[in-house]
Amino acid sequence: MEIMKVARTITLRLGLVALGVMAGLMAVLTFAELSYLGEDMENDHRSIIAVLDSTIVDMWTNHDRSEATAMIGRLRRNGLLVALHGPEGLSDLTAEQRERLERTGFTSFEKDGYRGSWATVGVKEPTWVELRESISAHYQWVKGLLATGLISAVALLVMFLAIALVTGRRLIGEPVERLVAFAHRVGEGDFSARSDVTSDNELGELGRQLDSMAHALLVAREGVRLQEEQRHAAEERMHHAERLTTVGKLAAGIAHELGTPLSVVGTWGRMIASGEAENDEARKGGRIVADEAAAMTHIIRQLVDFARRRSPQRAEVDVNTLIETTVTLVGTLASQRNLTLVHHRSDRCVVSVDAVQVQQVLTNLVMNGMQSMKGGGTIELAVEREERPPPADVDPDRAARKWVVIHVRDHGMGIAPEIIHRVFEPFFTTKDVGEGSGLGLSVSWSMVSDHGGWIEARSELGAGSDFAVYLPG
Repeated sequence: MEIMKVARTITLRLGLVALGVMAGLMAVLTFAELSYLGEDMENDHRSIIAVLDSTIVDMWTNHDRSEATAMIGRLRRNGLLVALHGPEGLSDLTAEQRERLERTGFTSFEKDGYRGSWATVGVKEPTWVELRESISAHYQWVKGLLATGLISAVALLVMFLAIALVTGRRLIGEPVERLVAFAHRVGEGDFSARSDVTSDNELGELGRQLDSMAHALLVAREGVRLQEEQRHAAEERMHHAERLTTVGKLAAGIAHELGTPLSVVGTWGRMIASGEAENDEARKGGRIVADEAAAMTHIIRQLVDFARRRSPQRAEVDVNTLIETTVTLVGTLASQRNLTLVHHRSDRCVVSVDAVQVQQVLTNLVMNGMQSMKGGGTIELAVEREERPPPADVDPDRAARKWVVIHVRDHGMGIAPEIIHRVFEPFFTTKDVGEGSGLGLSVSWSMVSDHGGWIEARSELGAGSDFAVYLPG
């Protein structure tokens, strides 16, 4: 497994710091050693000149200058050269060196790979002794010292990097890898995950805090889930209550519609039972009774299906079929109010919805339209397709897409502009007392929203209203 980048970065930076420290230390040691060698050679030259001075003075006094010069010329020791110079020899010195020689009687300097030292000899004539010694051997020794130091520095650096890598991997790399894996699992929604970082350092503390965070998220998600379940249950109870309210209104009209078939069934039943209808006439009456009973059974089954409480079940259905069923359910009640329901049938338009919920929405909208038309008239239902972006509260991205739109248009009193934005609020109603609970449109909005759509209300006072149900198409 690849070592984490942070461990590699820290190790590299620590290695560079260590290398810089060792390089600086080697530079300081080298300059100190060179300075020490220079001082040591200068002190050696002083000692040698001190010894030679008395010998030169003795030879010069007892013999002559030539004897002293010859004796000095025979002195050689490991590359050490000795010479006597008169005033003409001072030309080899710089002005600073001559000034020091005249002032102190001694000067020493490095030049062209050797160290030279000059000193005044105590004889009558102006005479100076020169010592010249090669410093290449000393530089070789320093180079050897540098090589040894460099090898030691590389060895220490390699050892340091190895230890740093192993330690970084153990203390940083592995804990960070576990924290990243933990964060990935939490990001995917697995709040039961734990980091398993138990070290007694900052990363261990971070791991423990992240574990606490994941536990808190798990508890919060469970609380949200329970709240969602309670909310859905409350919404379903509200949907069912509103559905039963609508069923009560429908039942009055359906009871009137069932009156005639029940009368026919009762009349033919008595005739057949009493023997008034025999043979062909009895068979005819039996067929009439069966047909009327089937019609009543169909009407009652529609009402029961509409009122039954059940979990949402999506299936593909033609919107035109839903509209036709709604017209059948509400048709009798509409005719009693001198209203006509007109379905402008379109081509087959299939959507994936819970048919009972959408039918409840349409029934609520139609009955609202009926209540707004006191003097009779026409309520129109139509279907069309439309491509447009949804409102921001439905989809924040507001990407344009295709929708199936069901229009329920009435020609009633209309809704005032200042309150039309409130018609989907729970318990808000413009109806007279006793005509509505104020939940019909709120429940309808909730059910359409659960399908990923919305309802738009357009109205004009005195001209009627148009409620458009948008469903994903």
